[in-house]
Amino acid sequence: MQTRNSNRLLGDQKRIFHVHRSENDDKPEEEFSIIISQLYNYIKRKVILYWNKLCSHPKQRHIKITGLSIILLLFVLLLFPTPQPSSFFKRFVDSTTGIFNEINTLDLPASDAIMKHTVSCRRVANMIERSPAFHTHGNIIASNLRNFGETVMIAGQSLRKMYRKGSFVFTSFDIEIDAMMKKLEKLEYGDIRYFNARLNKLADIVKEFRVIVAEASKSVMDAENVRDGVEKYIIEGNREAQRYIDENQVSFTELNKAKEELLITNDIMKHLQSTAVHLDQVNKILIDYEDKLMDLSTEMSQTEGKDFLEISKPDLQYLKSSINVLKKSHDRFVHKENSINT
Repeated sequence: MQTRNSNRLLGDQKRIFHVHRSENDDKPEEEFSIIISQLYNYIKRKVILYWNKLCSHPKQRHIKITGLSIILLLFVLLLFPTPQPSSFFKRFVDSTTGIFNEINTLDLPASDAIMKHTVSCRRVANMIERSPAFHTHGNIIASNLRNFGETVMIAGQSLRKMYRKGSFVFTSFDIEIDAMMKKLEKLEYGDIRYFNARLNKLADIVKEFRVIVAEASKSVMDAENVRDGVEKYIIEGNREAQRYIDENQVSFTELNKAKEELLITNDIMKHLQSTAVHLDQVNKILIDYEDKLMDLSTEMSQTEGKDFLEISKPDLQYLKSSINVLKKSHDRFVHKENSINT
């Protein structure tokens, strides 16, 4: 009676977010204990038998001792498995580290790798503008190429802004999780409202980052559209240059050089298209992560009669491990921006 009153009192003081065992669970537990006991006795007999055989063959003793050690280690791991974190902490940590690892697998170019194409556009524009082979269309091709170069520069600047915001996101997550660790490490139970507040804050940080990613994606698409407008003038210009060479019986050298330079715009276009695809993937990854955070928050909010989340040592250890993973992911993300390879 005293035990039941104590449990009722505890229930009045705190509503705990974990599952209690019922009295009907005692019987399965007893059966499980019997099975474990039988397994223990069986392994014990086998170990004794193995040891007796070992002692009768001294020449192979060092090999068999190693084998026996491995068997004993596996036996200990079987009886005493590593404690696992709770579902909430495992899902939170796995989804958080997962999105940053996914983003790092994408082949995003450095912002400088995009912006350097502007110089190429200007160089080709100057060459076309001075060439007598492009007398009619030379000026309009050059003007469009310079405009294309400017939009490429804007795309590169937007990409740089995206990298800076992404670095801020990594730092913010590091700070938030570290603060969560310090608050919870001395507590046995955590207020669900606190966890909801943290999840909502992280979701807001991700939303802000997603806005910057969308801006970068739009600027890349704008540059692609400008390039589409340039293409028709380049086609007409090449025809004009060919007629000029045929009519004036001049060398193909100048025309070939011009054509080679104009092919640079095709390479730039491919680079922009690849960047746009990867930015779209980043956006999808972020949306998926936002949904996961909201699912966790909704789950806890809809748990009636429970205001606290039970915290275990494995929970804190799993949370702490995520900080190290995030720092490594942050370094990889920064390395992408510092690299200028196309």
